Amino acid sequence: MFLNAIITECKVTMKDILRKIIAVVSLFLALSMILFGGLGYLLISHEPQSSQLMSQTQKEFAKNKSKRQEKIDRAQYDGEVTHVEGAAIAQARENYSSSIEDYGIGSVYIPTSNISVPLLAGTSEWNLLNGVATASASQKLGEGLYIGISHNLVNQRLLQNIDQAKKGDLVYLTDFSDVYIYKITEQKVVHETESSYLKEPKAEEDPKLLLYRCEGEFNTDWRRIIYGDYLEKKRIEDLDDDILSGLMIDYQLIDSSEELDGQTPINHEESKQEEESQIEDGRPEENSKNIFEKTKINIINFISQNNFLSRLSLRVYSLADSHTFVYIMVILLLFLIYYLI
Repeated sequence: MFLNAIITECKVTMKDILRKIIAVVSLFLALSMILFGGLGYLLISHEPQSSQLMSQTQKEFAKNKSKRQEKIDRAQYDGEVTHVEGAAIAQARENYSSSIEDYGIGSVYIPTSNISVPLLAGTSEWNLLNGVATASASQKLGEGLYIGISHNLVNQRLLQNIDQAKKGDLVYLTDFSDVYIYKITEQKVVHETESSYLKEPKAEEDPKLLLYRCEGEFNTDWRRIIYGDYLEKKRIEDLDDDILSGLMIDYQLIDSSEELDGQTPINHEESKQEEESQIEDGRPEENSKNIFEKTKINIINFISQNNFLSRLSLRVYSLADSHTFVYIMVILLLFLIYYLI
């Protein structure tokens, strides 16, 4: 009798333990799905860290100049600027590094519009979501018509802010050998059938630049463009630090090349740190960022630097976006299991 009672009590205890384990696991999974889905959204709405990747591209071109042309030649140029779903954005962000490594050929910087973006060869879907994609393998900076395209993403940098560009603003593009400067002559919204901006300039005309993205709601037929004239080409070492920073050009590589040429290298990094310190001291609004914003940025940076966490977050968000009903029902079911057990 006594032994049977002990066995019965053990069975009851084991059942209780098992129920508690199931309840805890269900709650953990439900909260994890919500948490990582939210983190995935934060990741795709936050501009990725490009500087280190662009520095590697710059080093690659410094060692072998033909690498840039190789990337241009193997790229695909059949993509279109259309509406994209969150799942596609998450997938592109998950492959951000490979987009830069495989197709990064330079960068674009528009100071007045706060645009600082990688320039990627080809119009593949990932390129259109990760930077400014080039429209043709034959186009060259400073010659003819140079076209750059990107998707229009809310809370993404890309070309989102070109609506802030004004006539006379400067646009800087680099191939990591030189910097090509264009001056904006037009910023407007045009219908997708408008072809006048796609014409090659005549021999007596200045080379042109055309950058554009979608404008409007789902499946819009309208495009926001900036159109400009080519001004000049400058050596990288002749430009100010703020322009180099906007173009994501590695100061140390410039200093190394200057030292090899027998010139006295300029310590761009110290200059940059000094400028940032002065800016921080002189702009109270920058110092008064609320704790929530700082915490959010720190979390995003931490997740971005952890490959496993960033991939997990983006994949959960992708699931939530592409199968929203299933995602919500699974979370509700897990909560229901937790409360019923």
